[in-house]
Amino acid sequence: MPASAVVATALCESASISLPIHTCRASSDLALPSQFLRSNARGAYTALVVGVRKRRLMPASNDDDDDDDDDDDDDKKDIQCDDVPLRHMQRLRRGHAALSRQPLRDADDDDSLLAKHYAVATEATLRATRRAVKEVASSAQKNDVARVMVTVLWPMPTQPETEGGDALPTEVICHACSAPPEAPWPGTATALCLPPSSGPRSAPLVKDSAWAHIRVPWEHARDVAATHIGTTFADALLLQEHGGVLEGLVSNAWILCDDMCWHAADVSSDACVLQGTAAALLSEAAKKVGMDVVSTPAALRDASKWRAILLANAVRGITAIHTIYALVDGDEKPALVWRAPSGTYDDVTSPASLLRSAWVELSLQPS
Repeated sequence: MPASAVVATALCESASISLPIHTCRASSDLALPSQFLRSNARGAYTALVVGVRKRRLMPASNDDDDDDDDDDDDDKKDIQCDDVPLRHMQRLRRGHAALSRQPLRDADDDDSLLAKHYAVATEATLRATRRAVKEVASSAQKNDVARVMVTVLWPMPTQPETEGGDALPTEVICHACSAPPEAPWPGTATALCLPPSSGPRSAPLVKDSAWAHIRVPWEHARDVAATHIGTTFADALLLQEHGGVLEGLVSNAWILCDDMCWHAADVSSDACVLQGTAAALLSEAAKKVGMDVVSTPAALRDASKWRAILLANAVRGITAIHTIYALVDGDEKPALVWRAPSGTYDDVTSPASLLRSAWVELSLQPS
């Protein structure tokens, strides 16, 4: 999964604001997005998949980027990129505002000084993303239809805050690489429950790049457990002290039980988890199919009542979990604690299949 990004410096102007925005090259040895995040300053980030097509496969379009300073290469002019969904830009704005302790209302108020600065950073993000994606796609074979994974980071400023207490974004860093394949459906995926008290994460409401560092011990525990049973886990799930299932290291967890969908999302308690962009769509999908969503964690002790488990991730999509293992009593070898009932995912009329179909339909709609 080779990494690629573009070096560019642009002076972007919005109203009376001029702000230098830099996109930086990811070193050639940074093959994984997680390594990219760990190698840069802490900040708000988002990860997404951008669809890429050779322009000759598409109808002629007037909305191209041929006037970009860095798009002079003929191969890159033949490449058409999907737009970055608005929900990812909103995540960057709100994440940066939270990390810099700015009022979220200012981030959402188009007339505020903060929002105007974010508009500048957003413009730079869109340009940098297109350039980074084209850099990856230009090396693809002719007539390829590609999926490129993009990780966008708005690092916190390294300079002292201004007298007004502002910590405005001055840098945008994009990392692009070939995207992993979408999760197969129904697949045969397995997940691991980490020990109780492994969660919640320290800043669940923010997509904080510090999480790439914090989760390393849990990634190690996951990998060690996998060697004991000869498998690969789709994700490892964080648990509350009493065994409530919170979320995965890189995905949201949705558990179907008693004709309801259980998803830890209560922001007033320790049951709060990162509200990912894929999870937000899955919540809409549940409403679409008439399924009630319970915003508290499902308890591991009630696993015998579970009908299905779905993991939502903006890059891989929806993963159907067929078996769950758990680390108990300090043992490195996990124990099997749940297996999906027969036909849970194969039946197109099952609640899990209907929920996933609604999610796919919503994800294809423009944001």
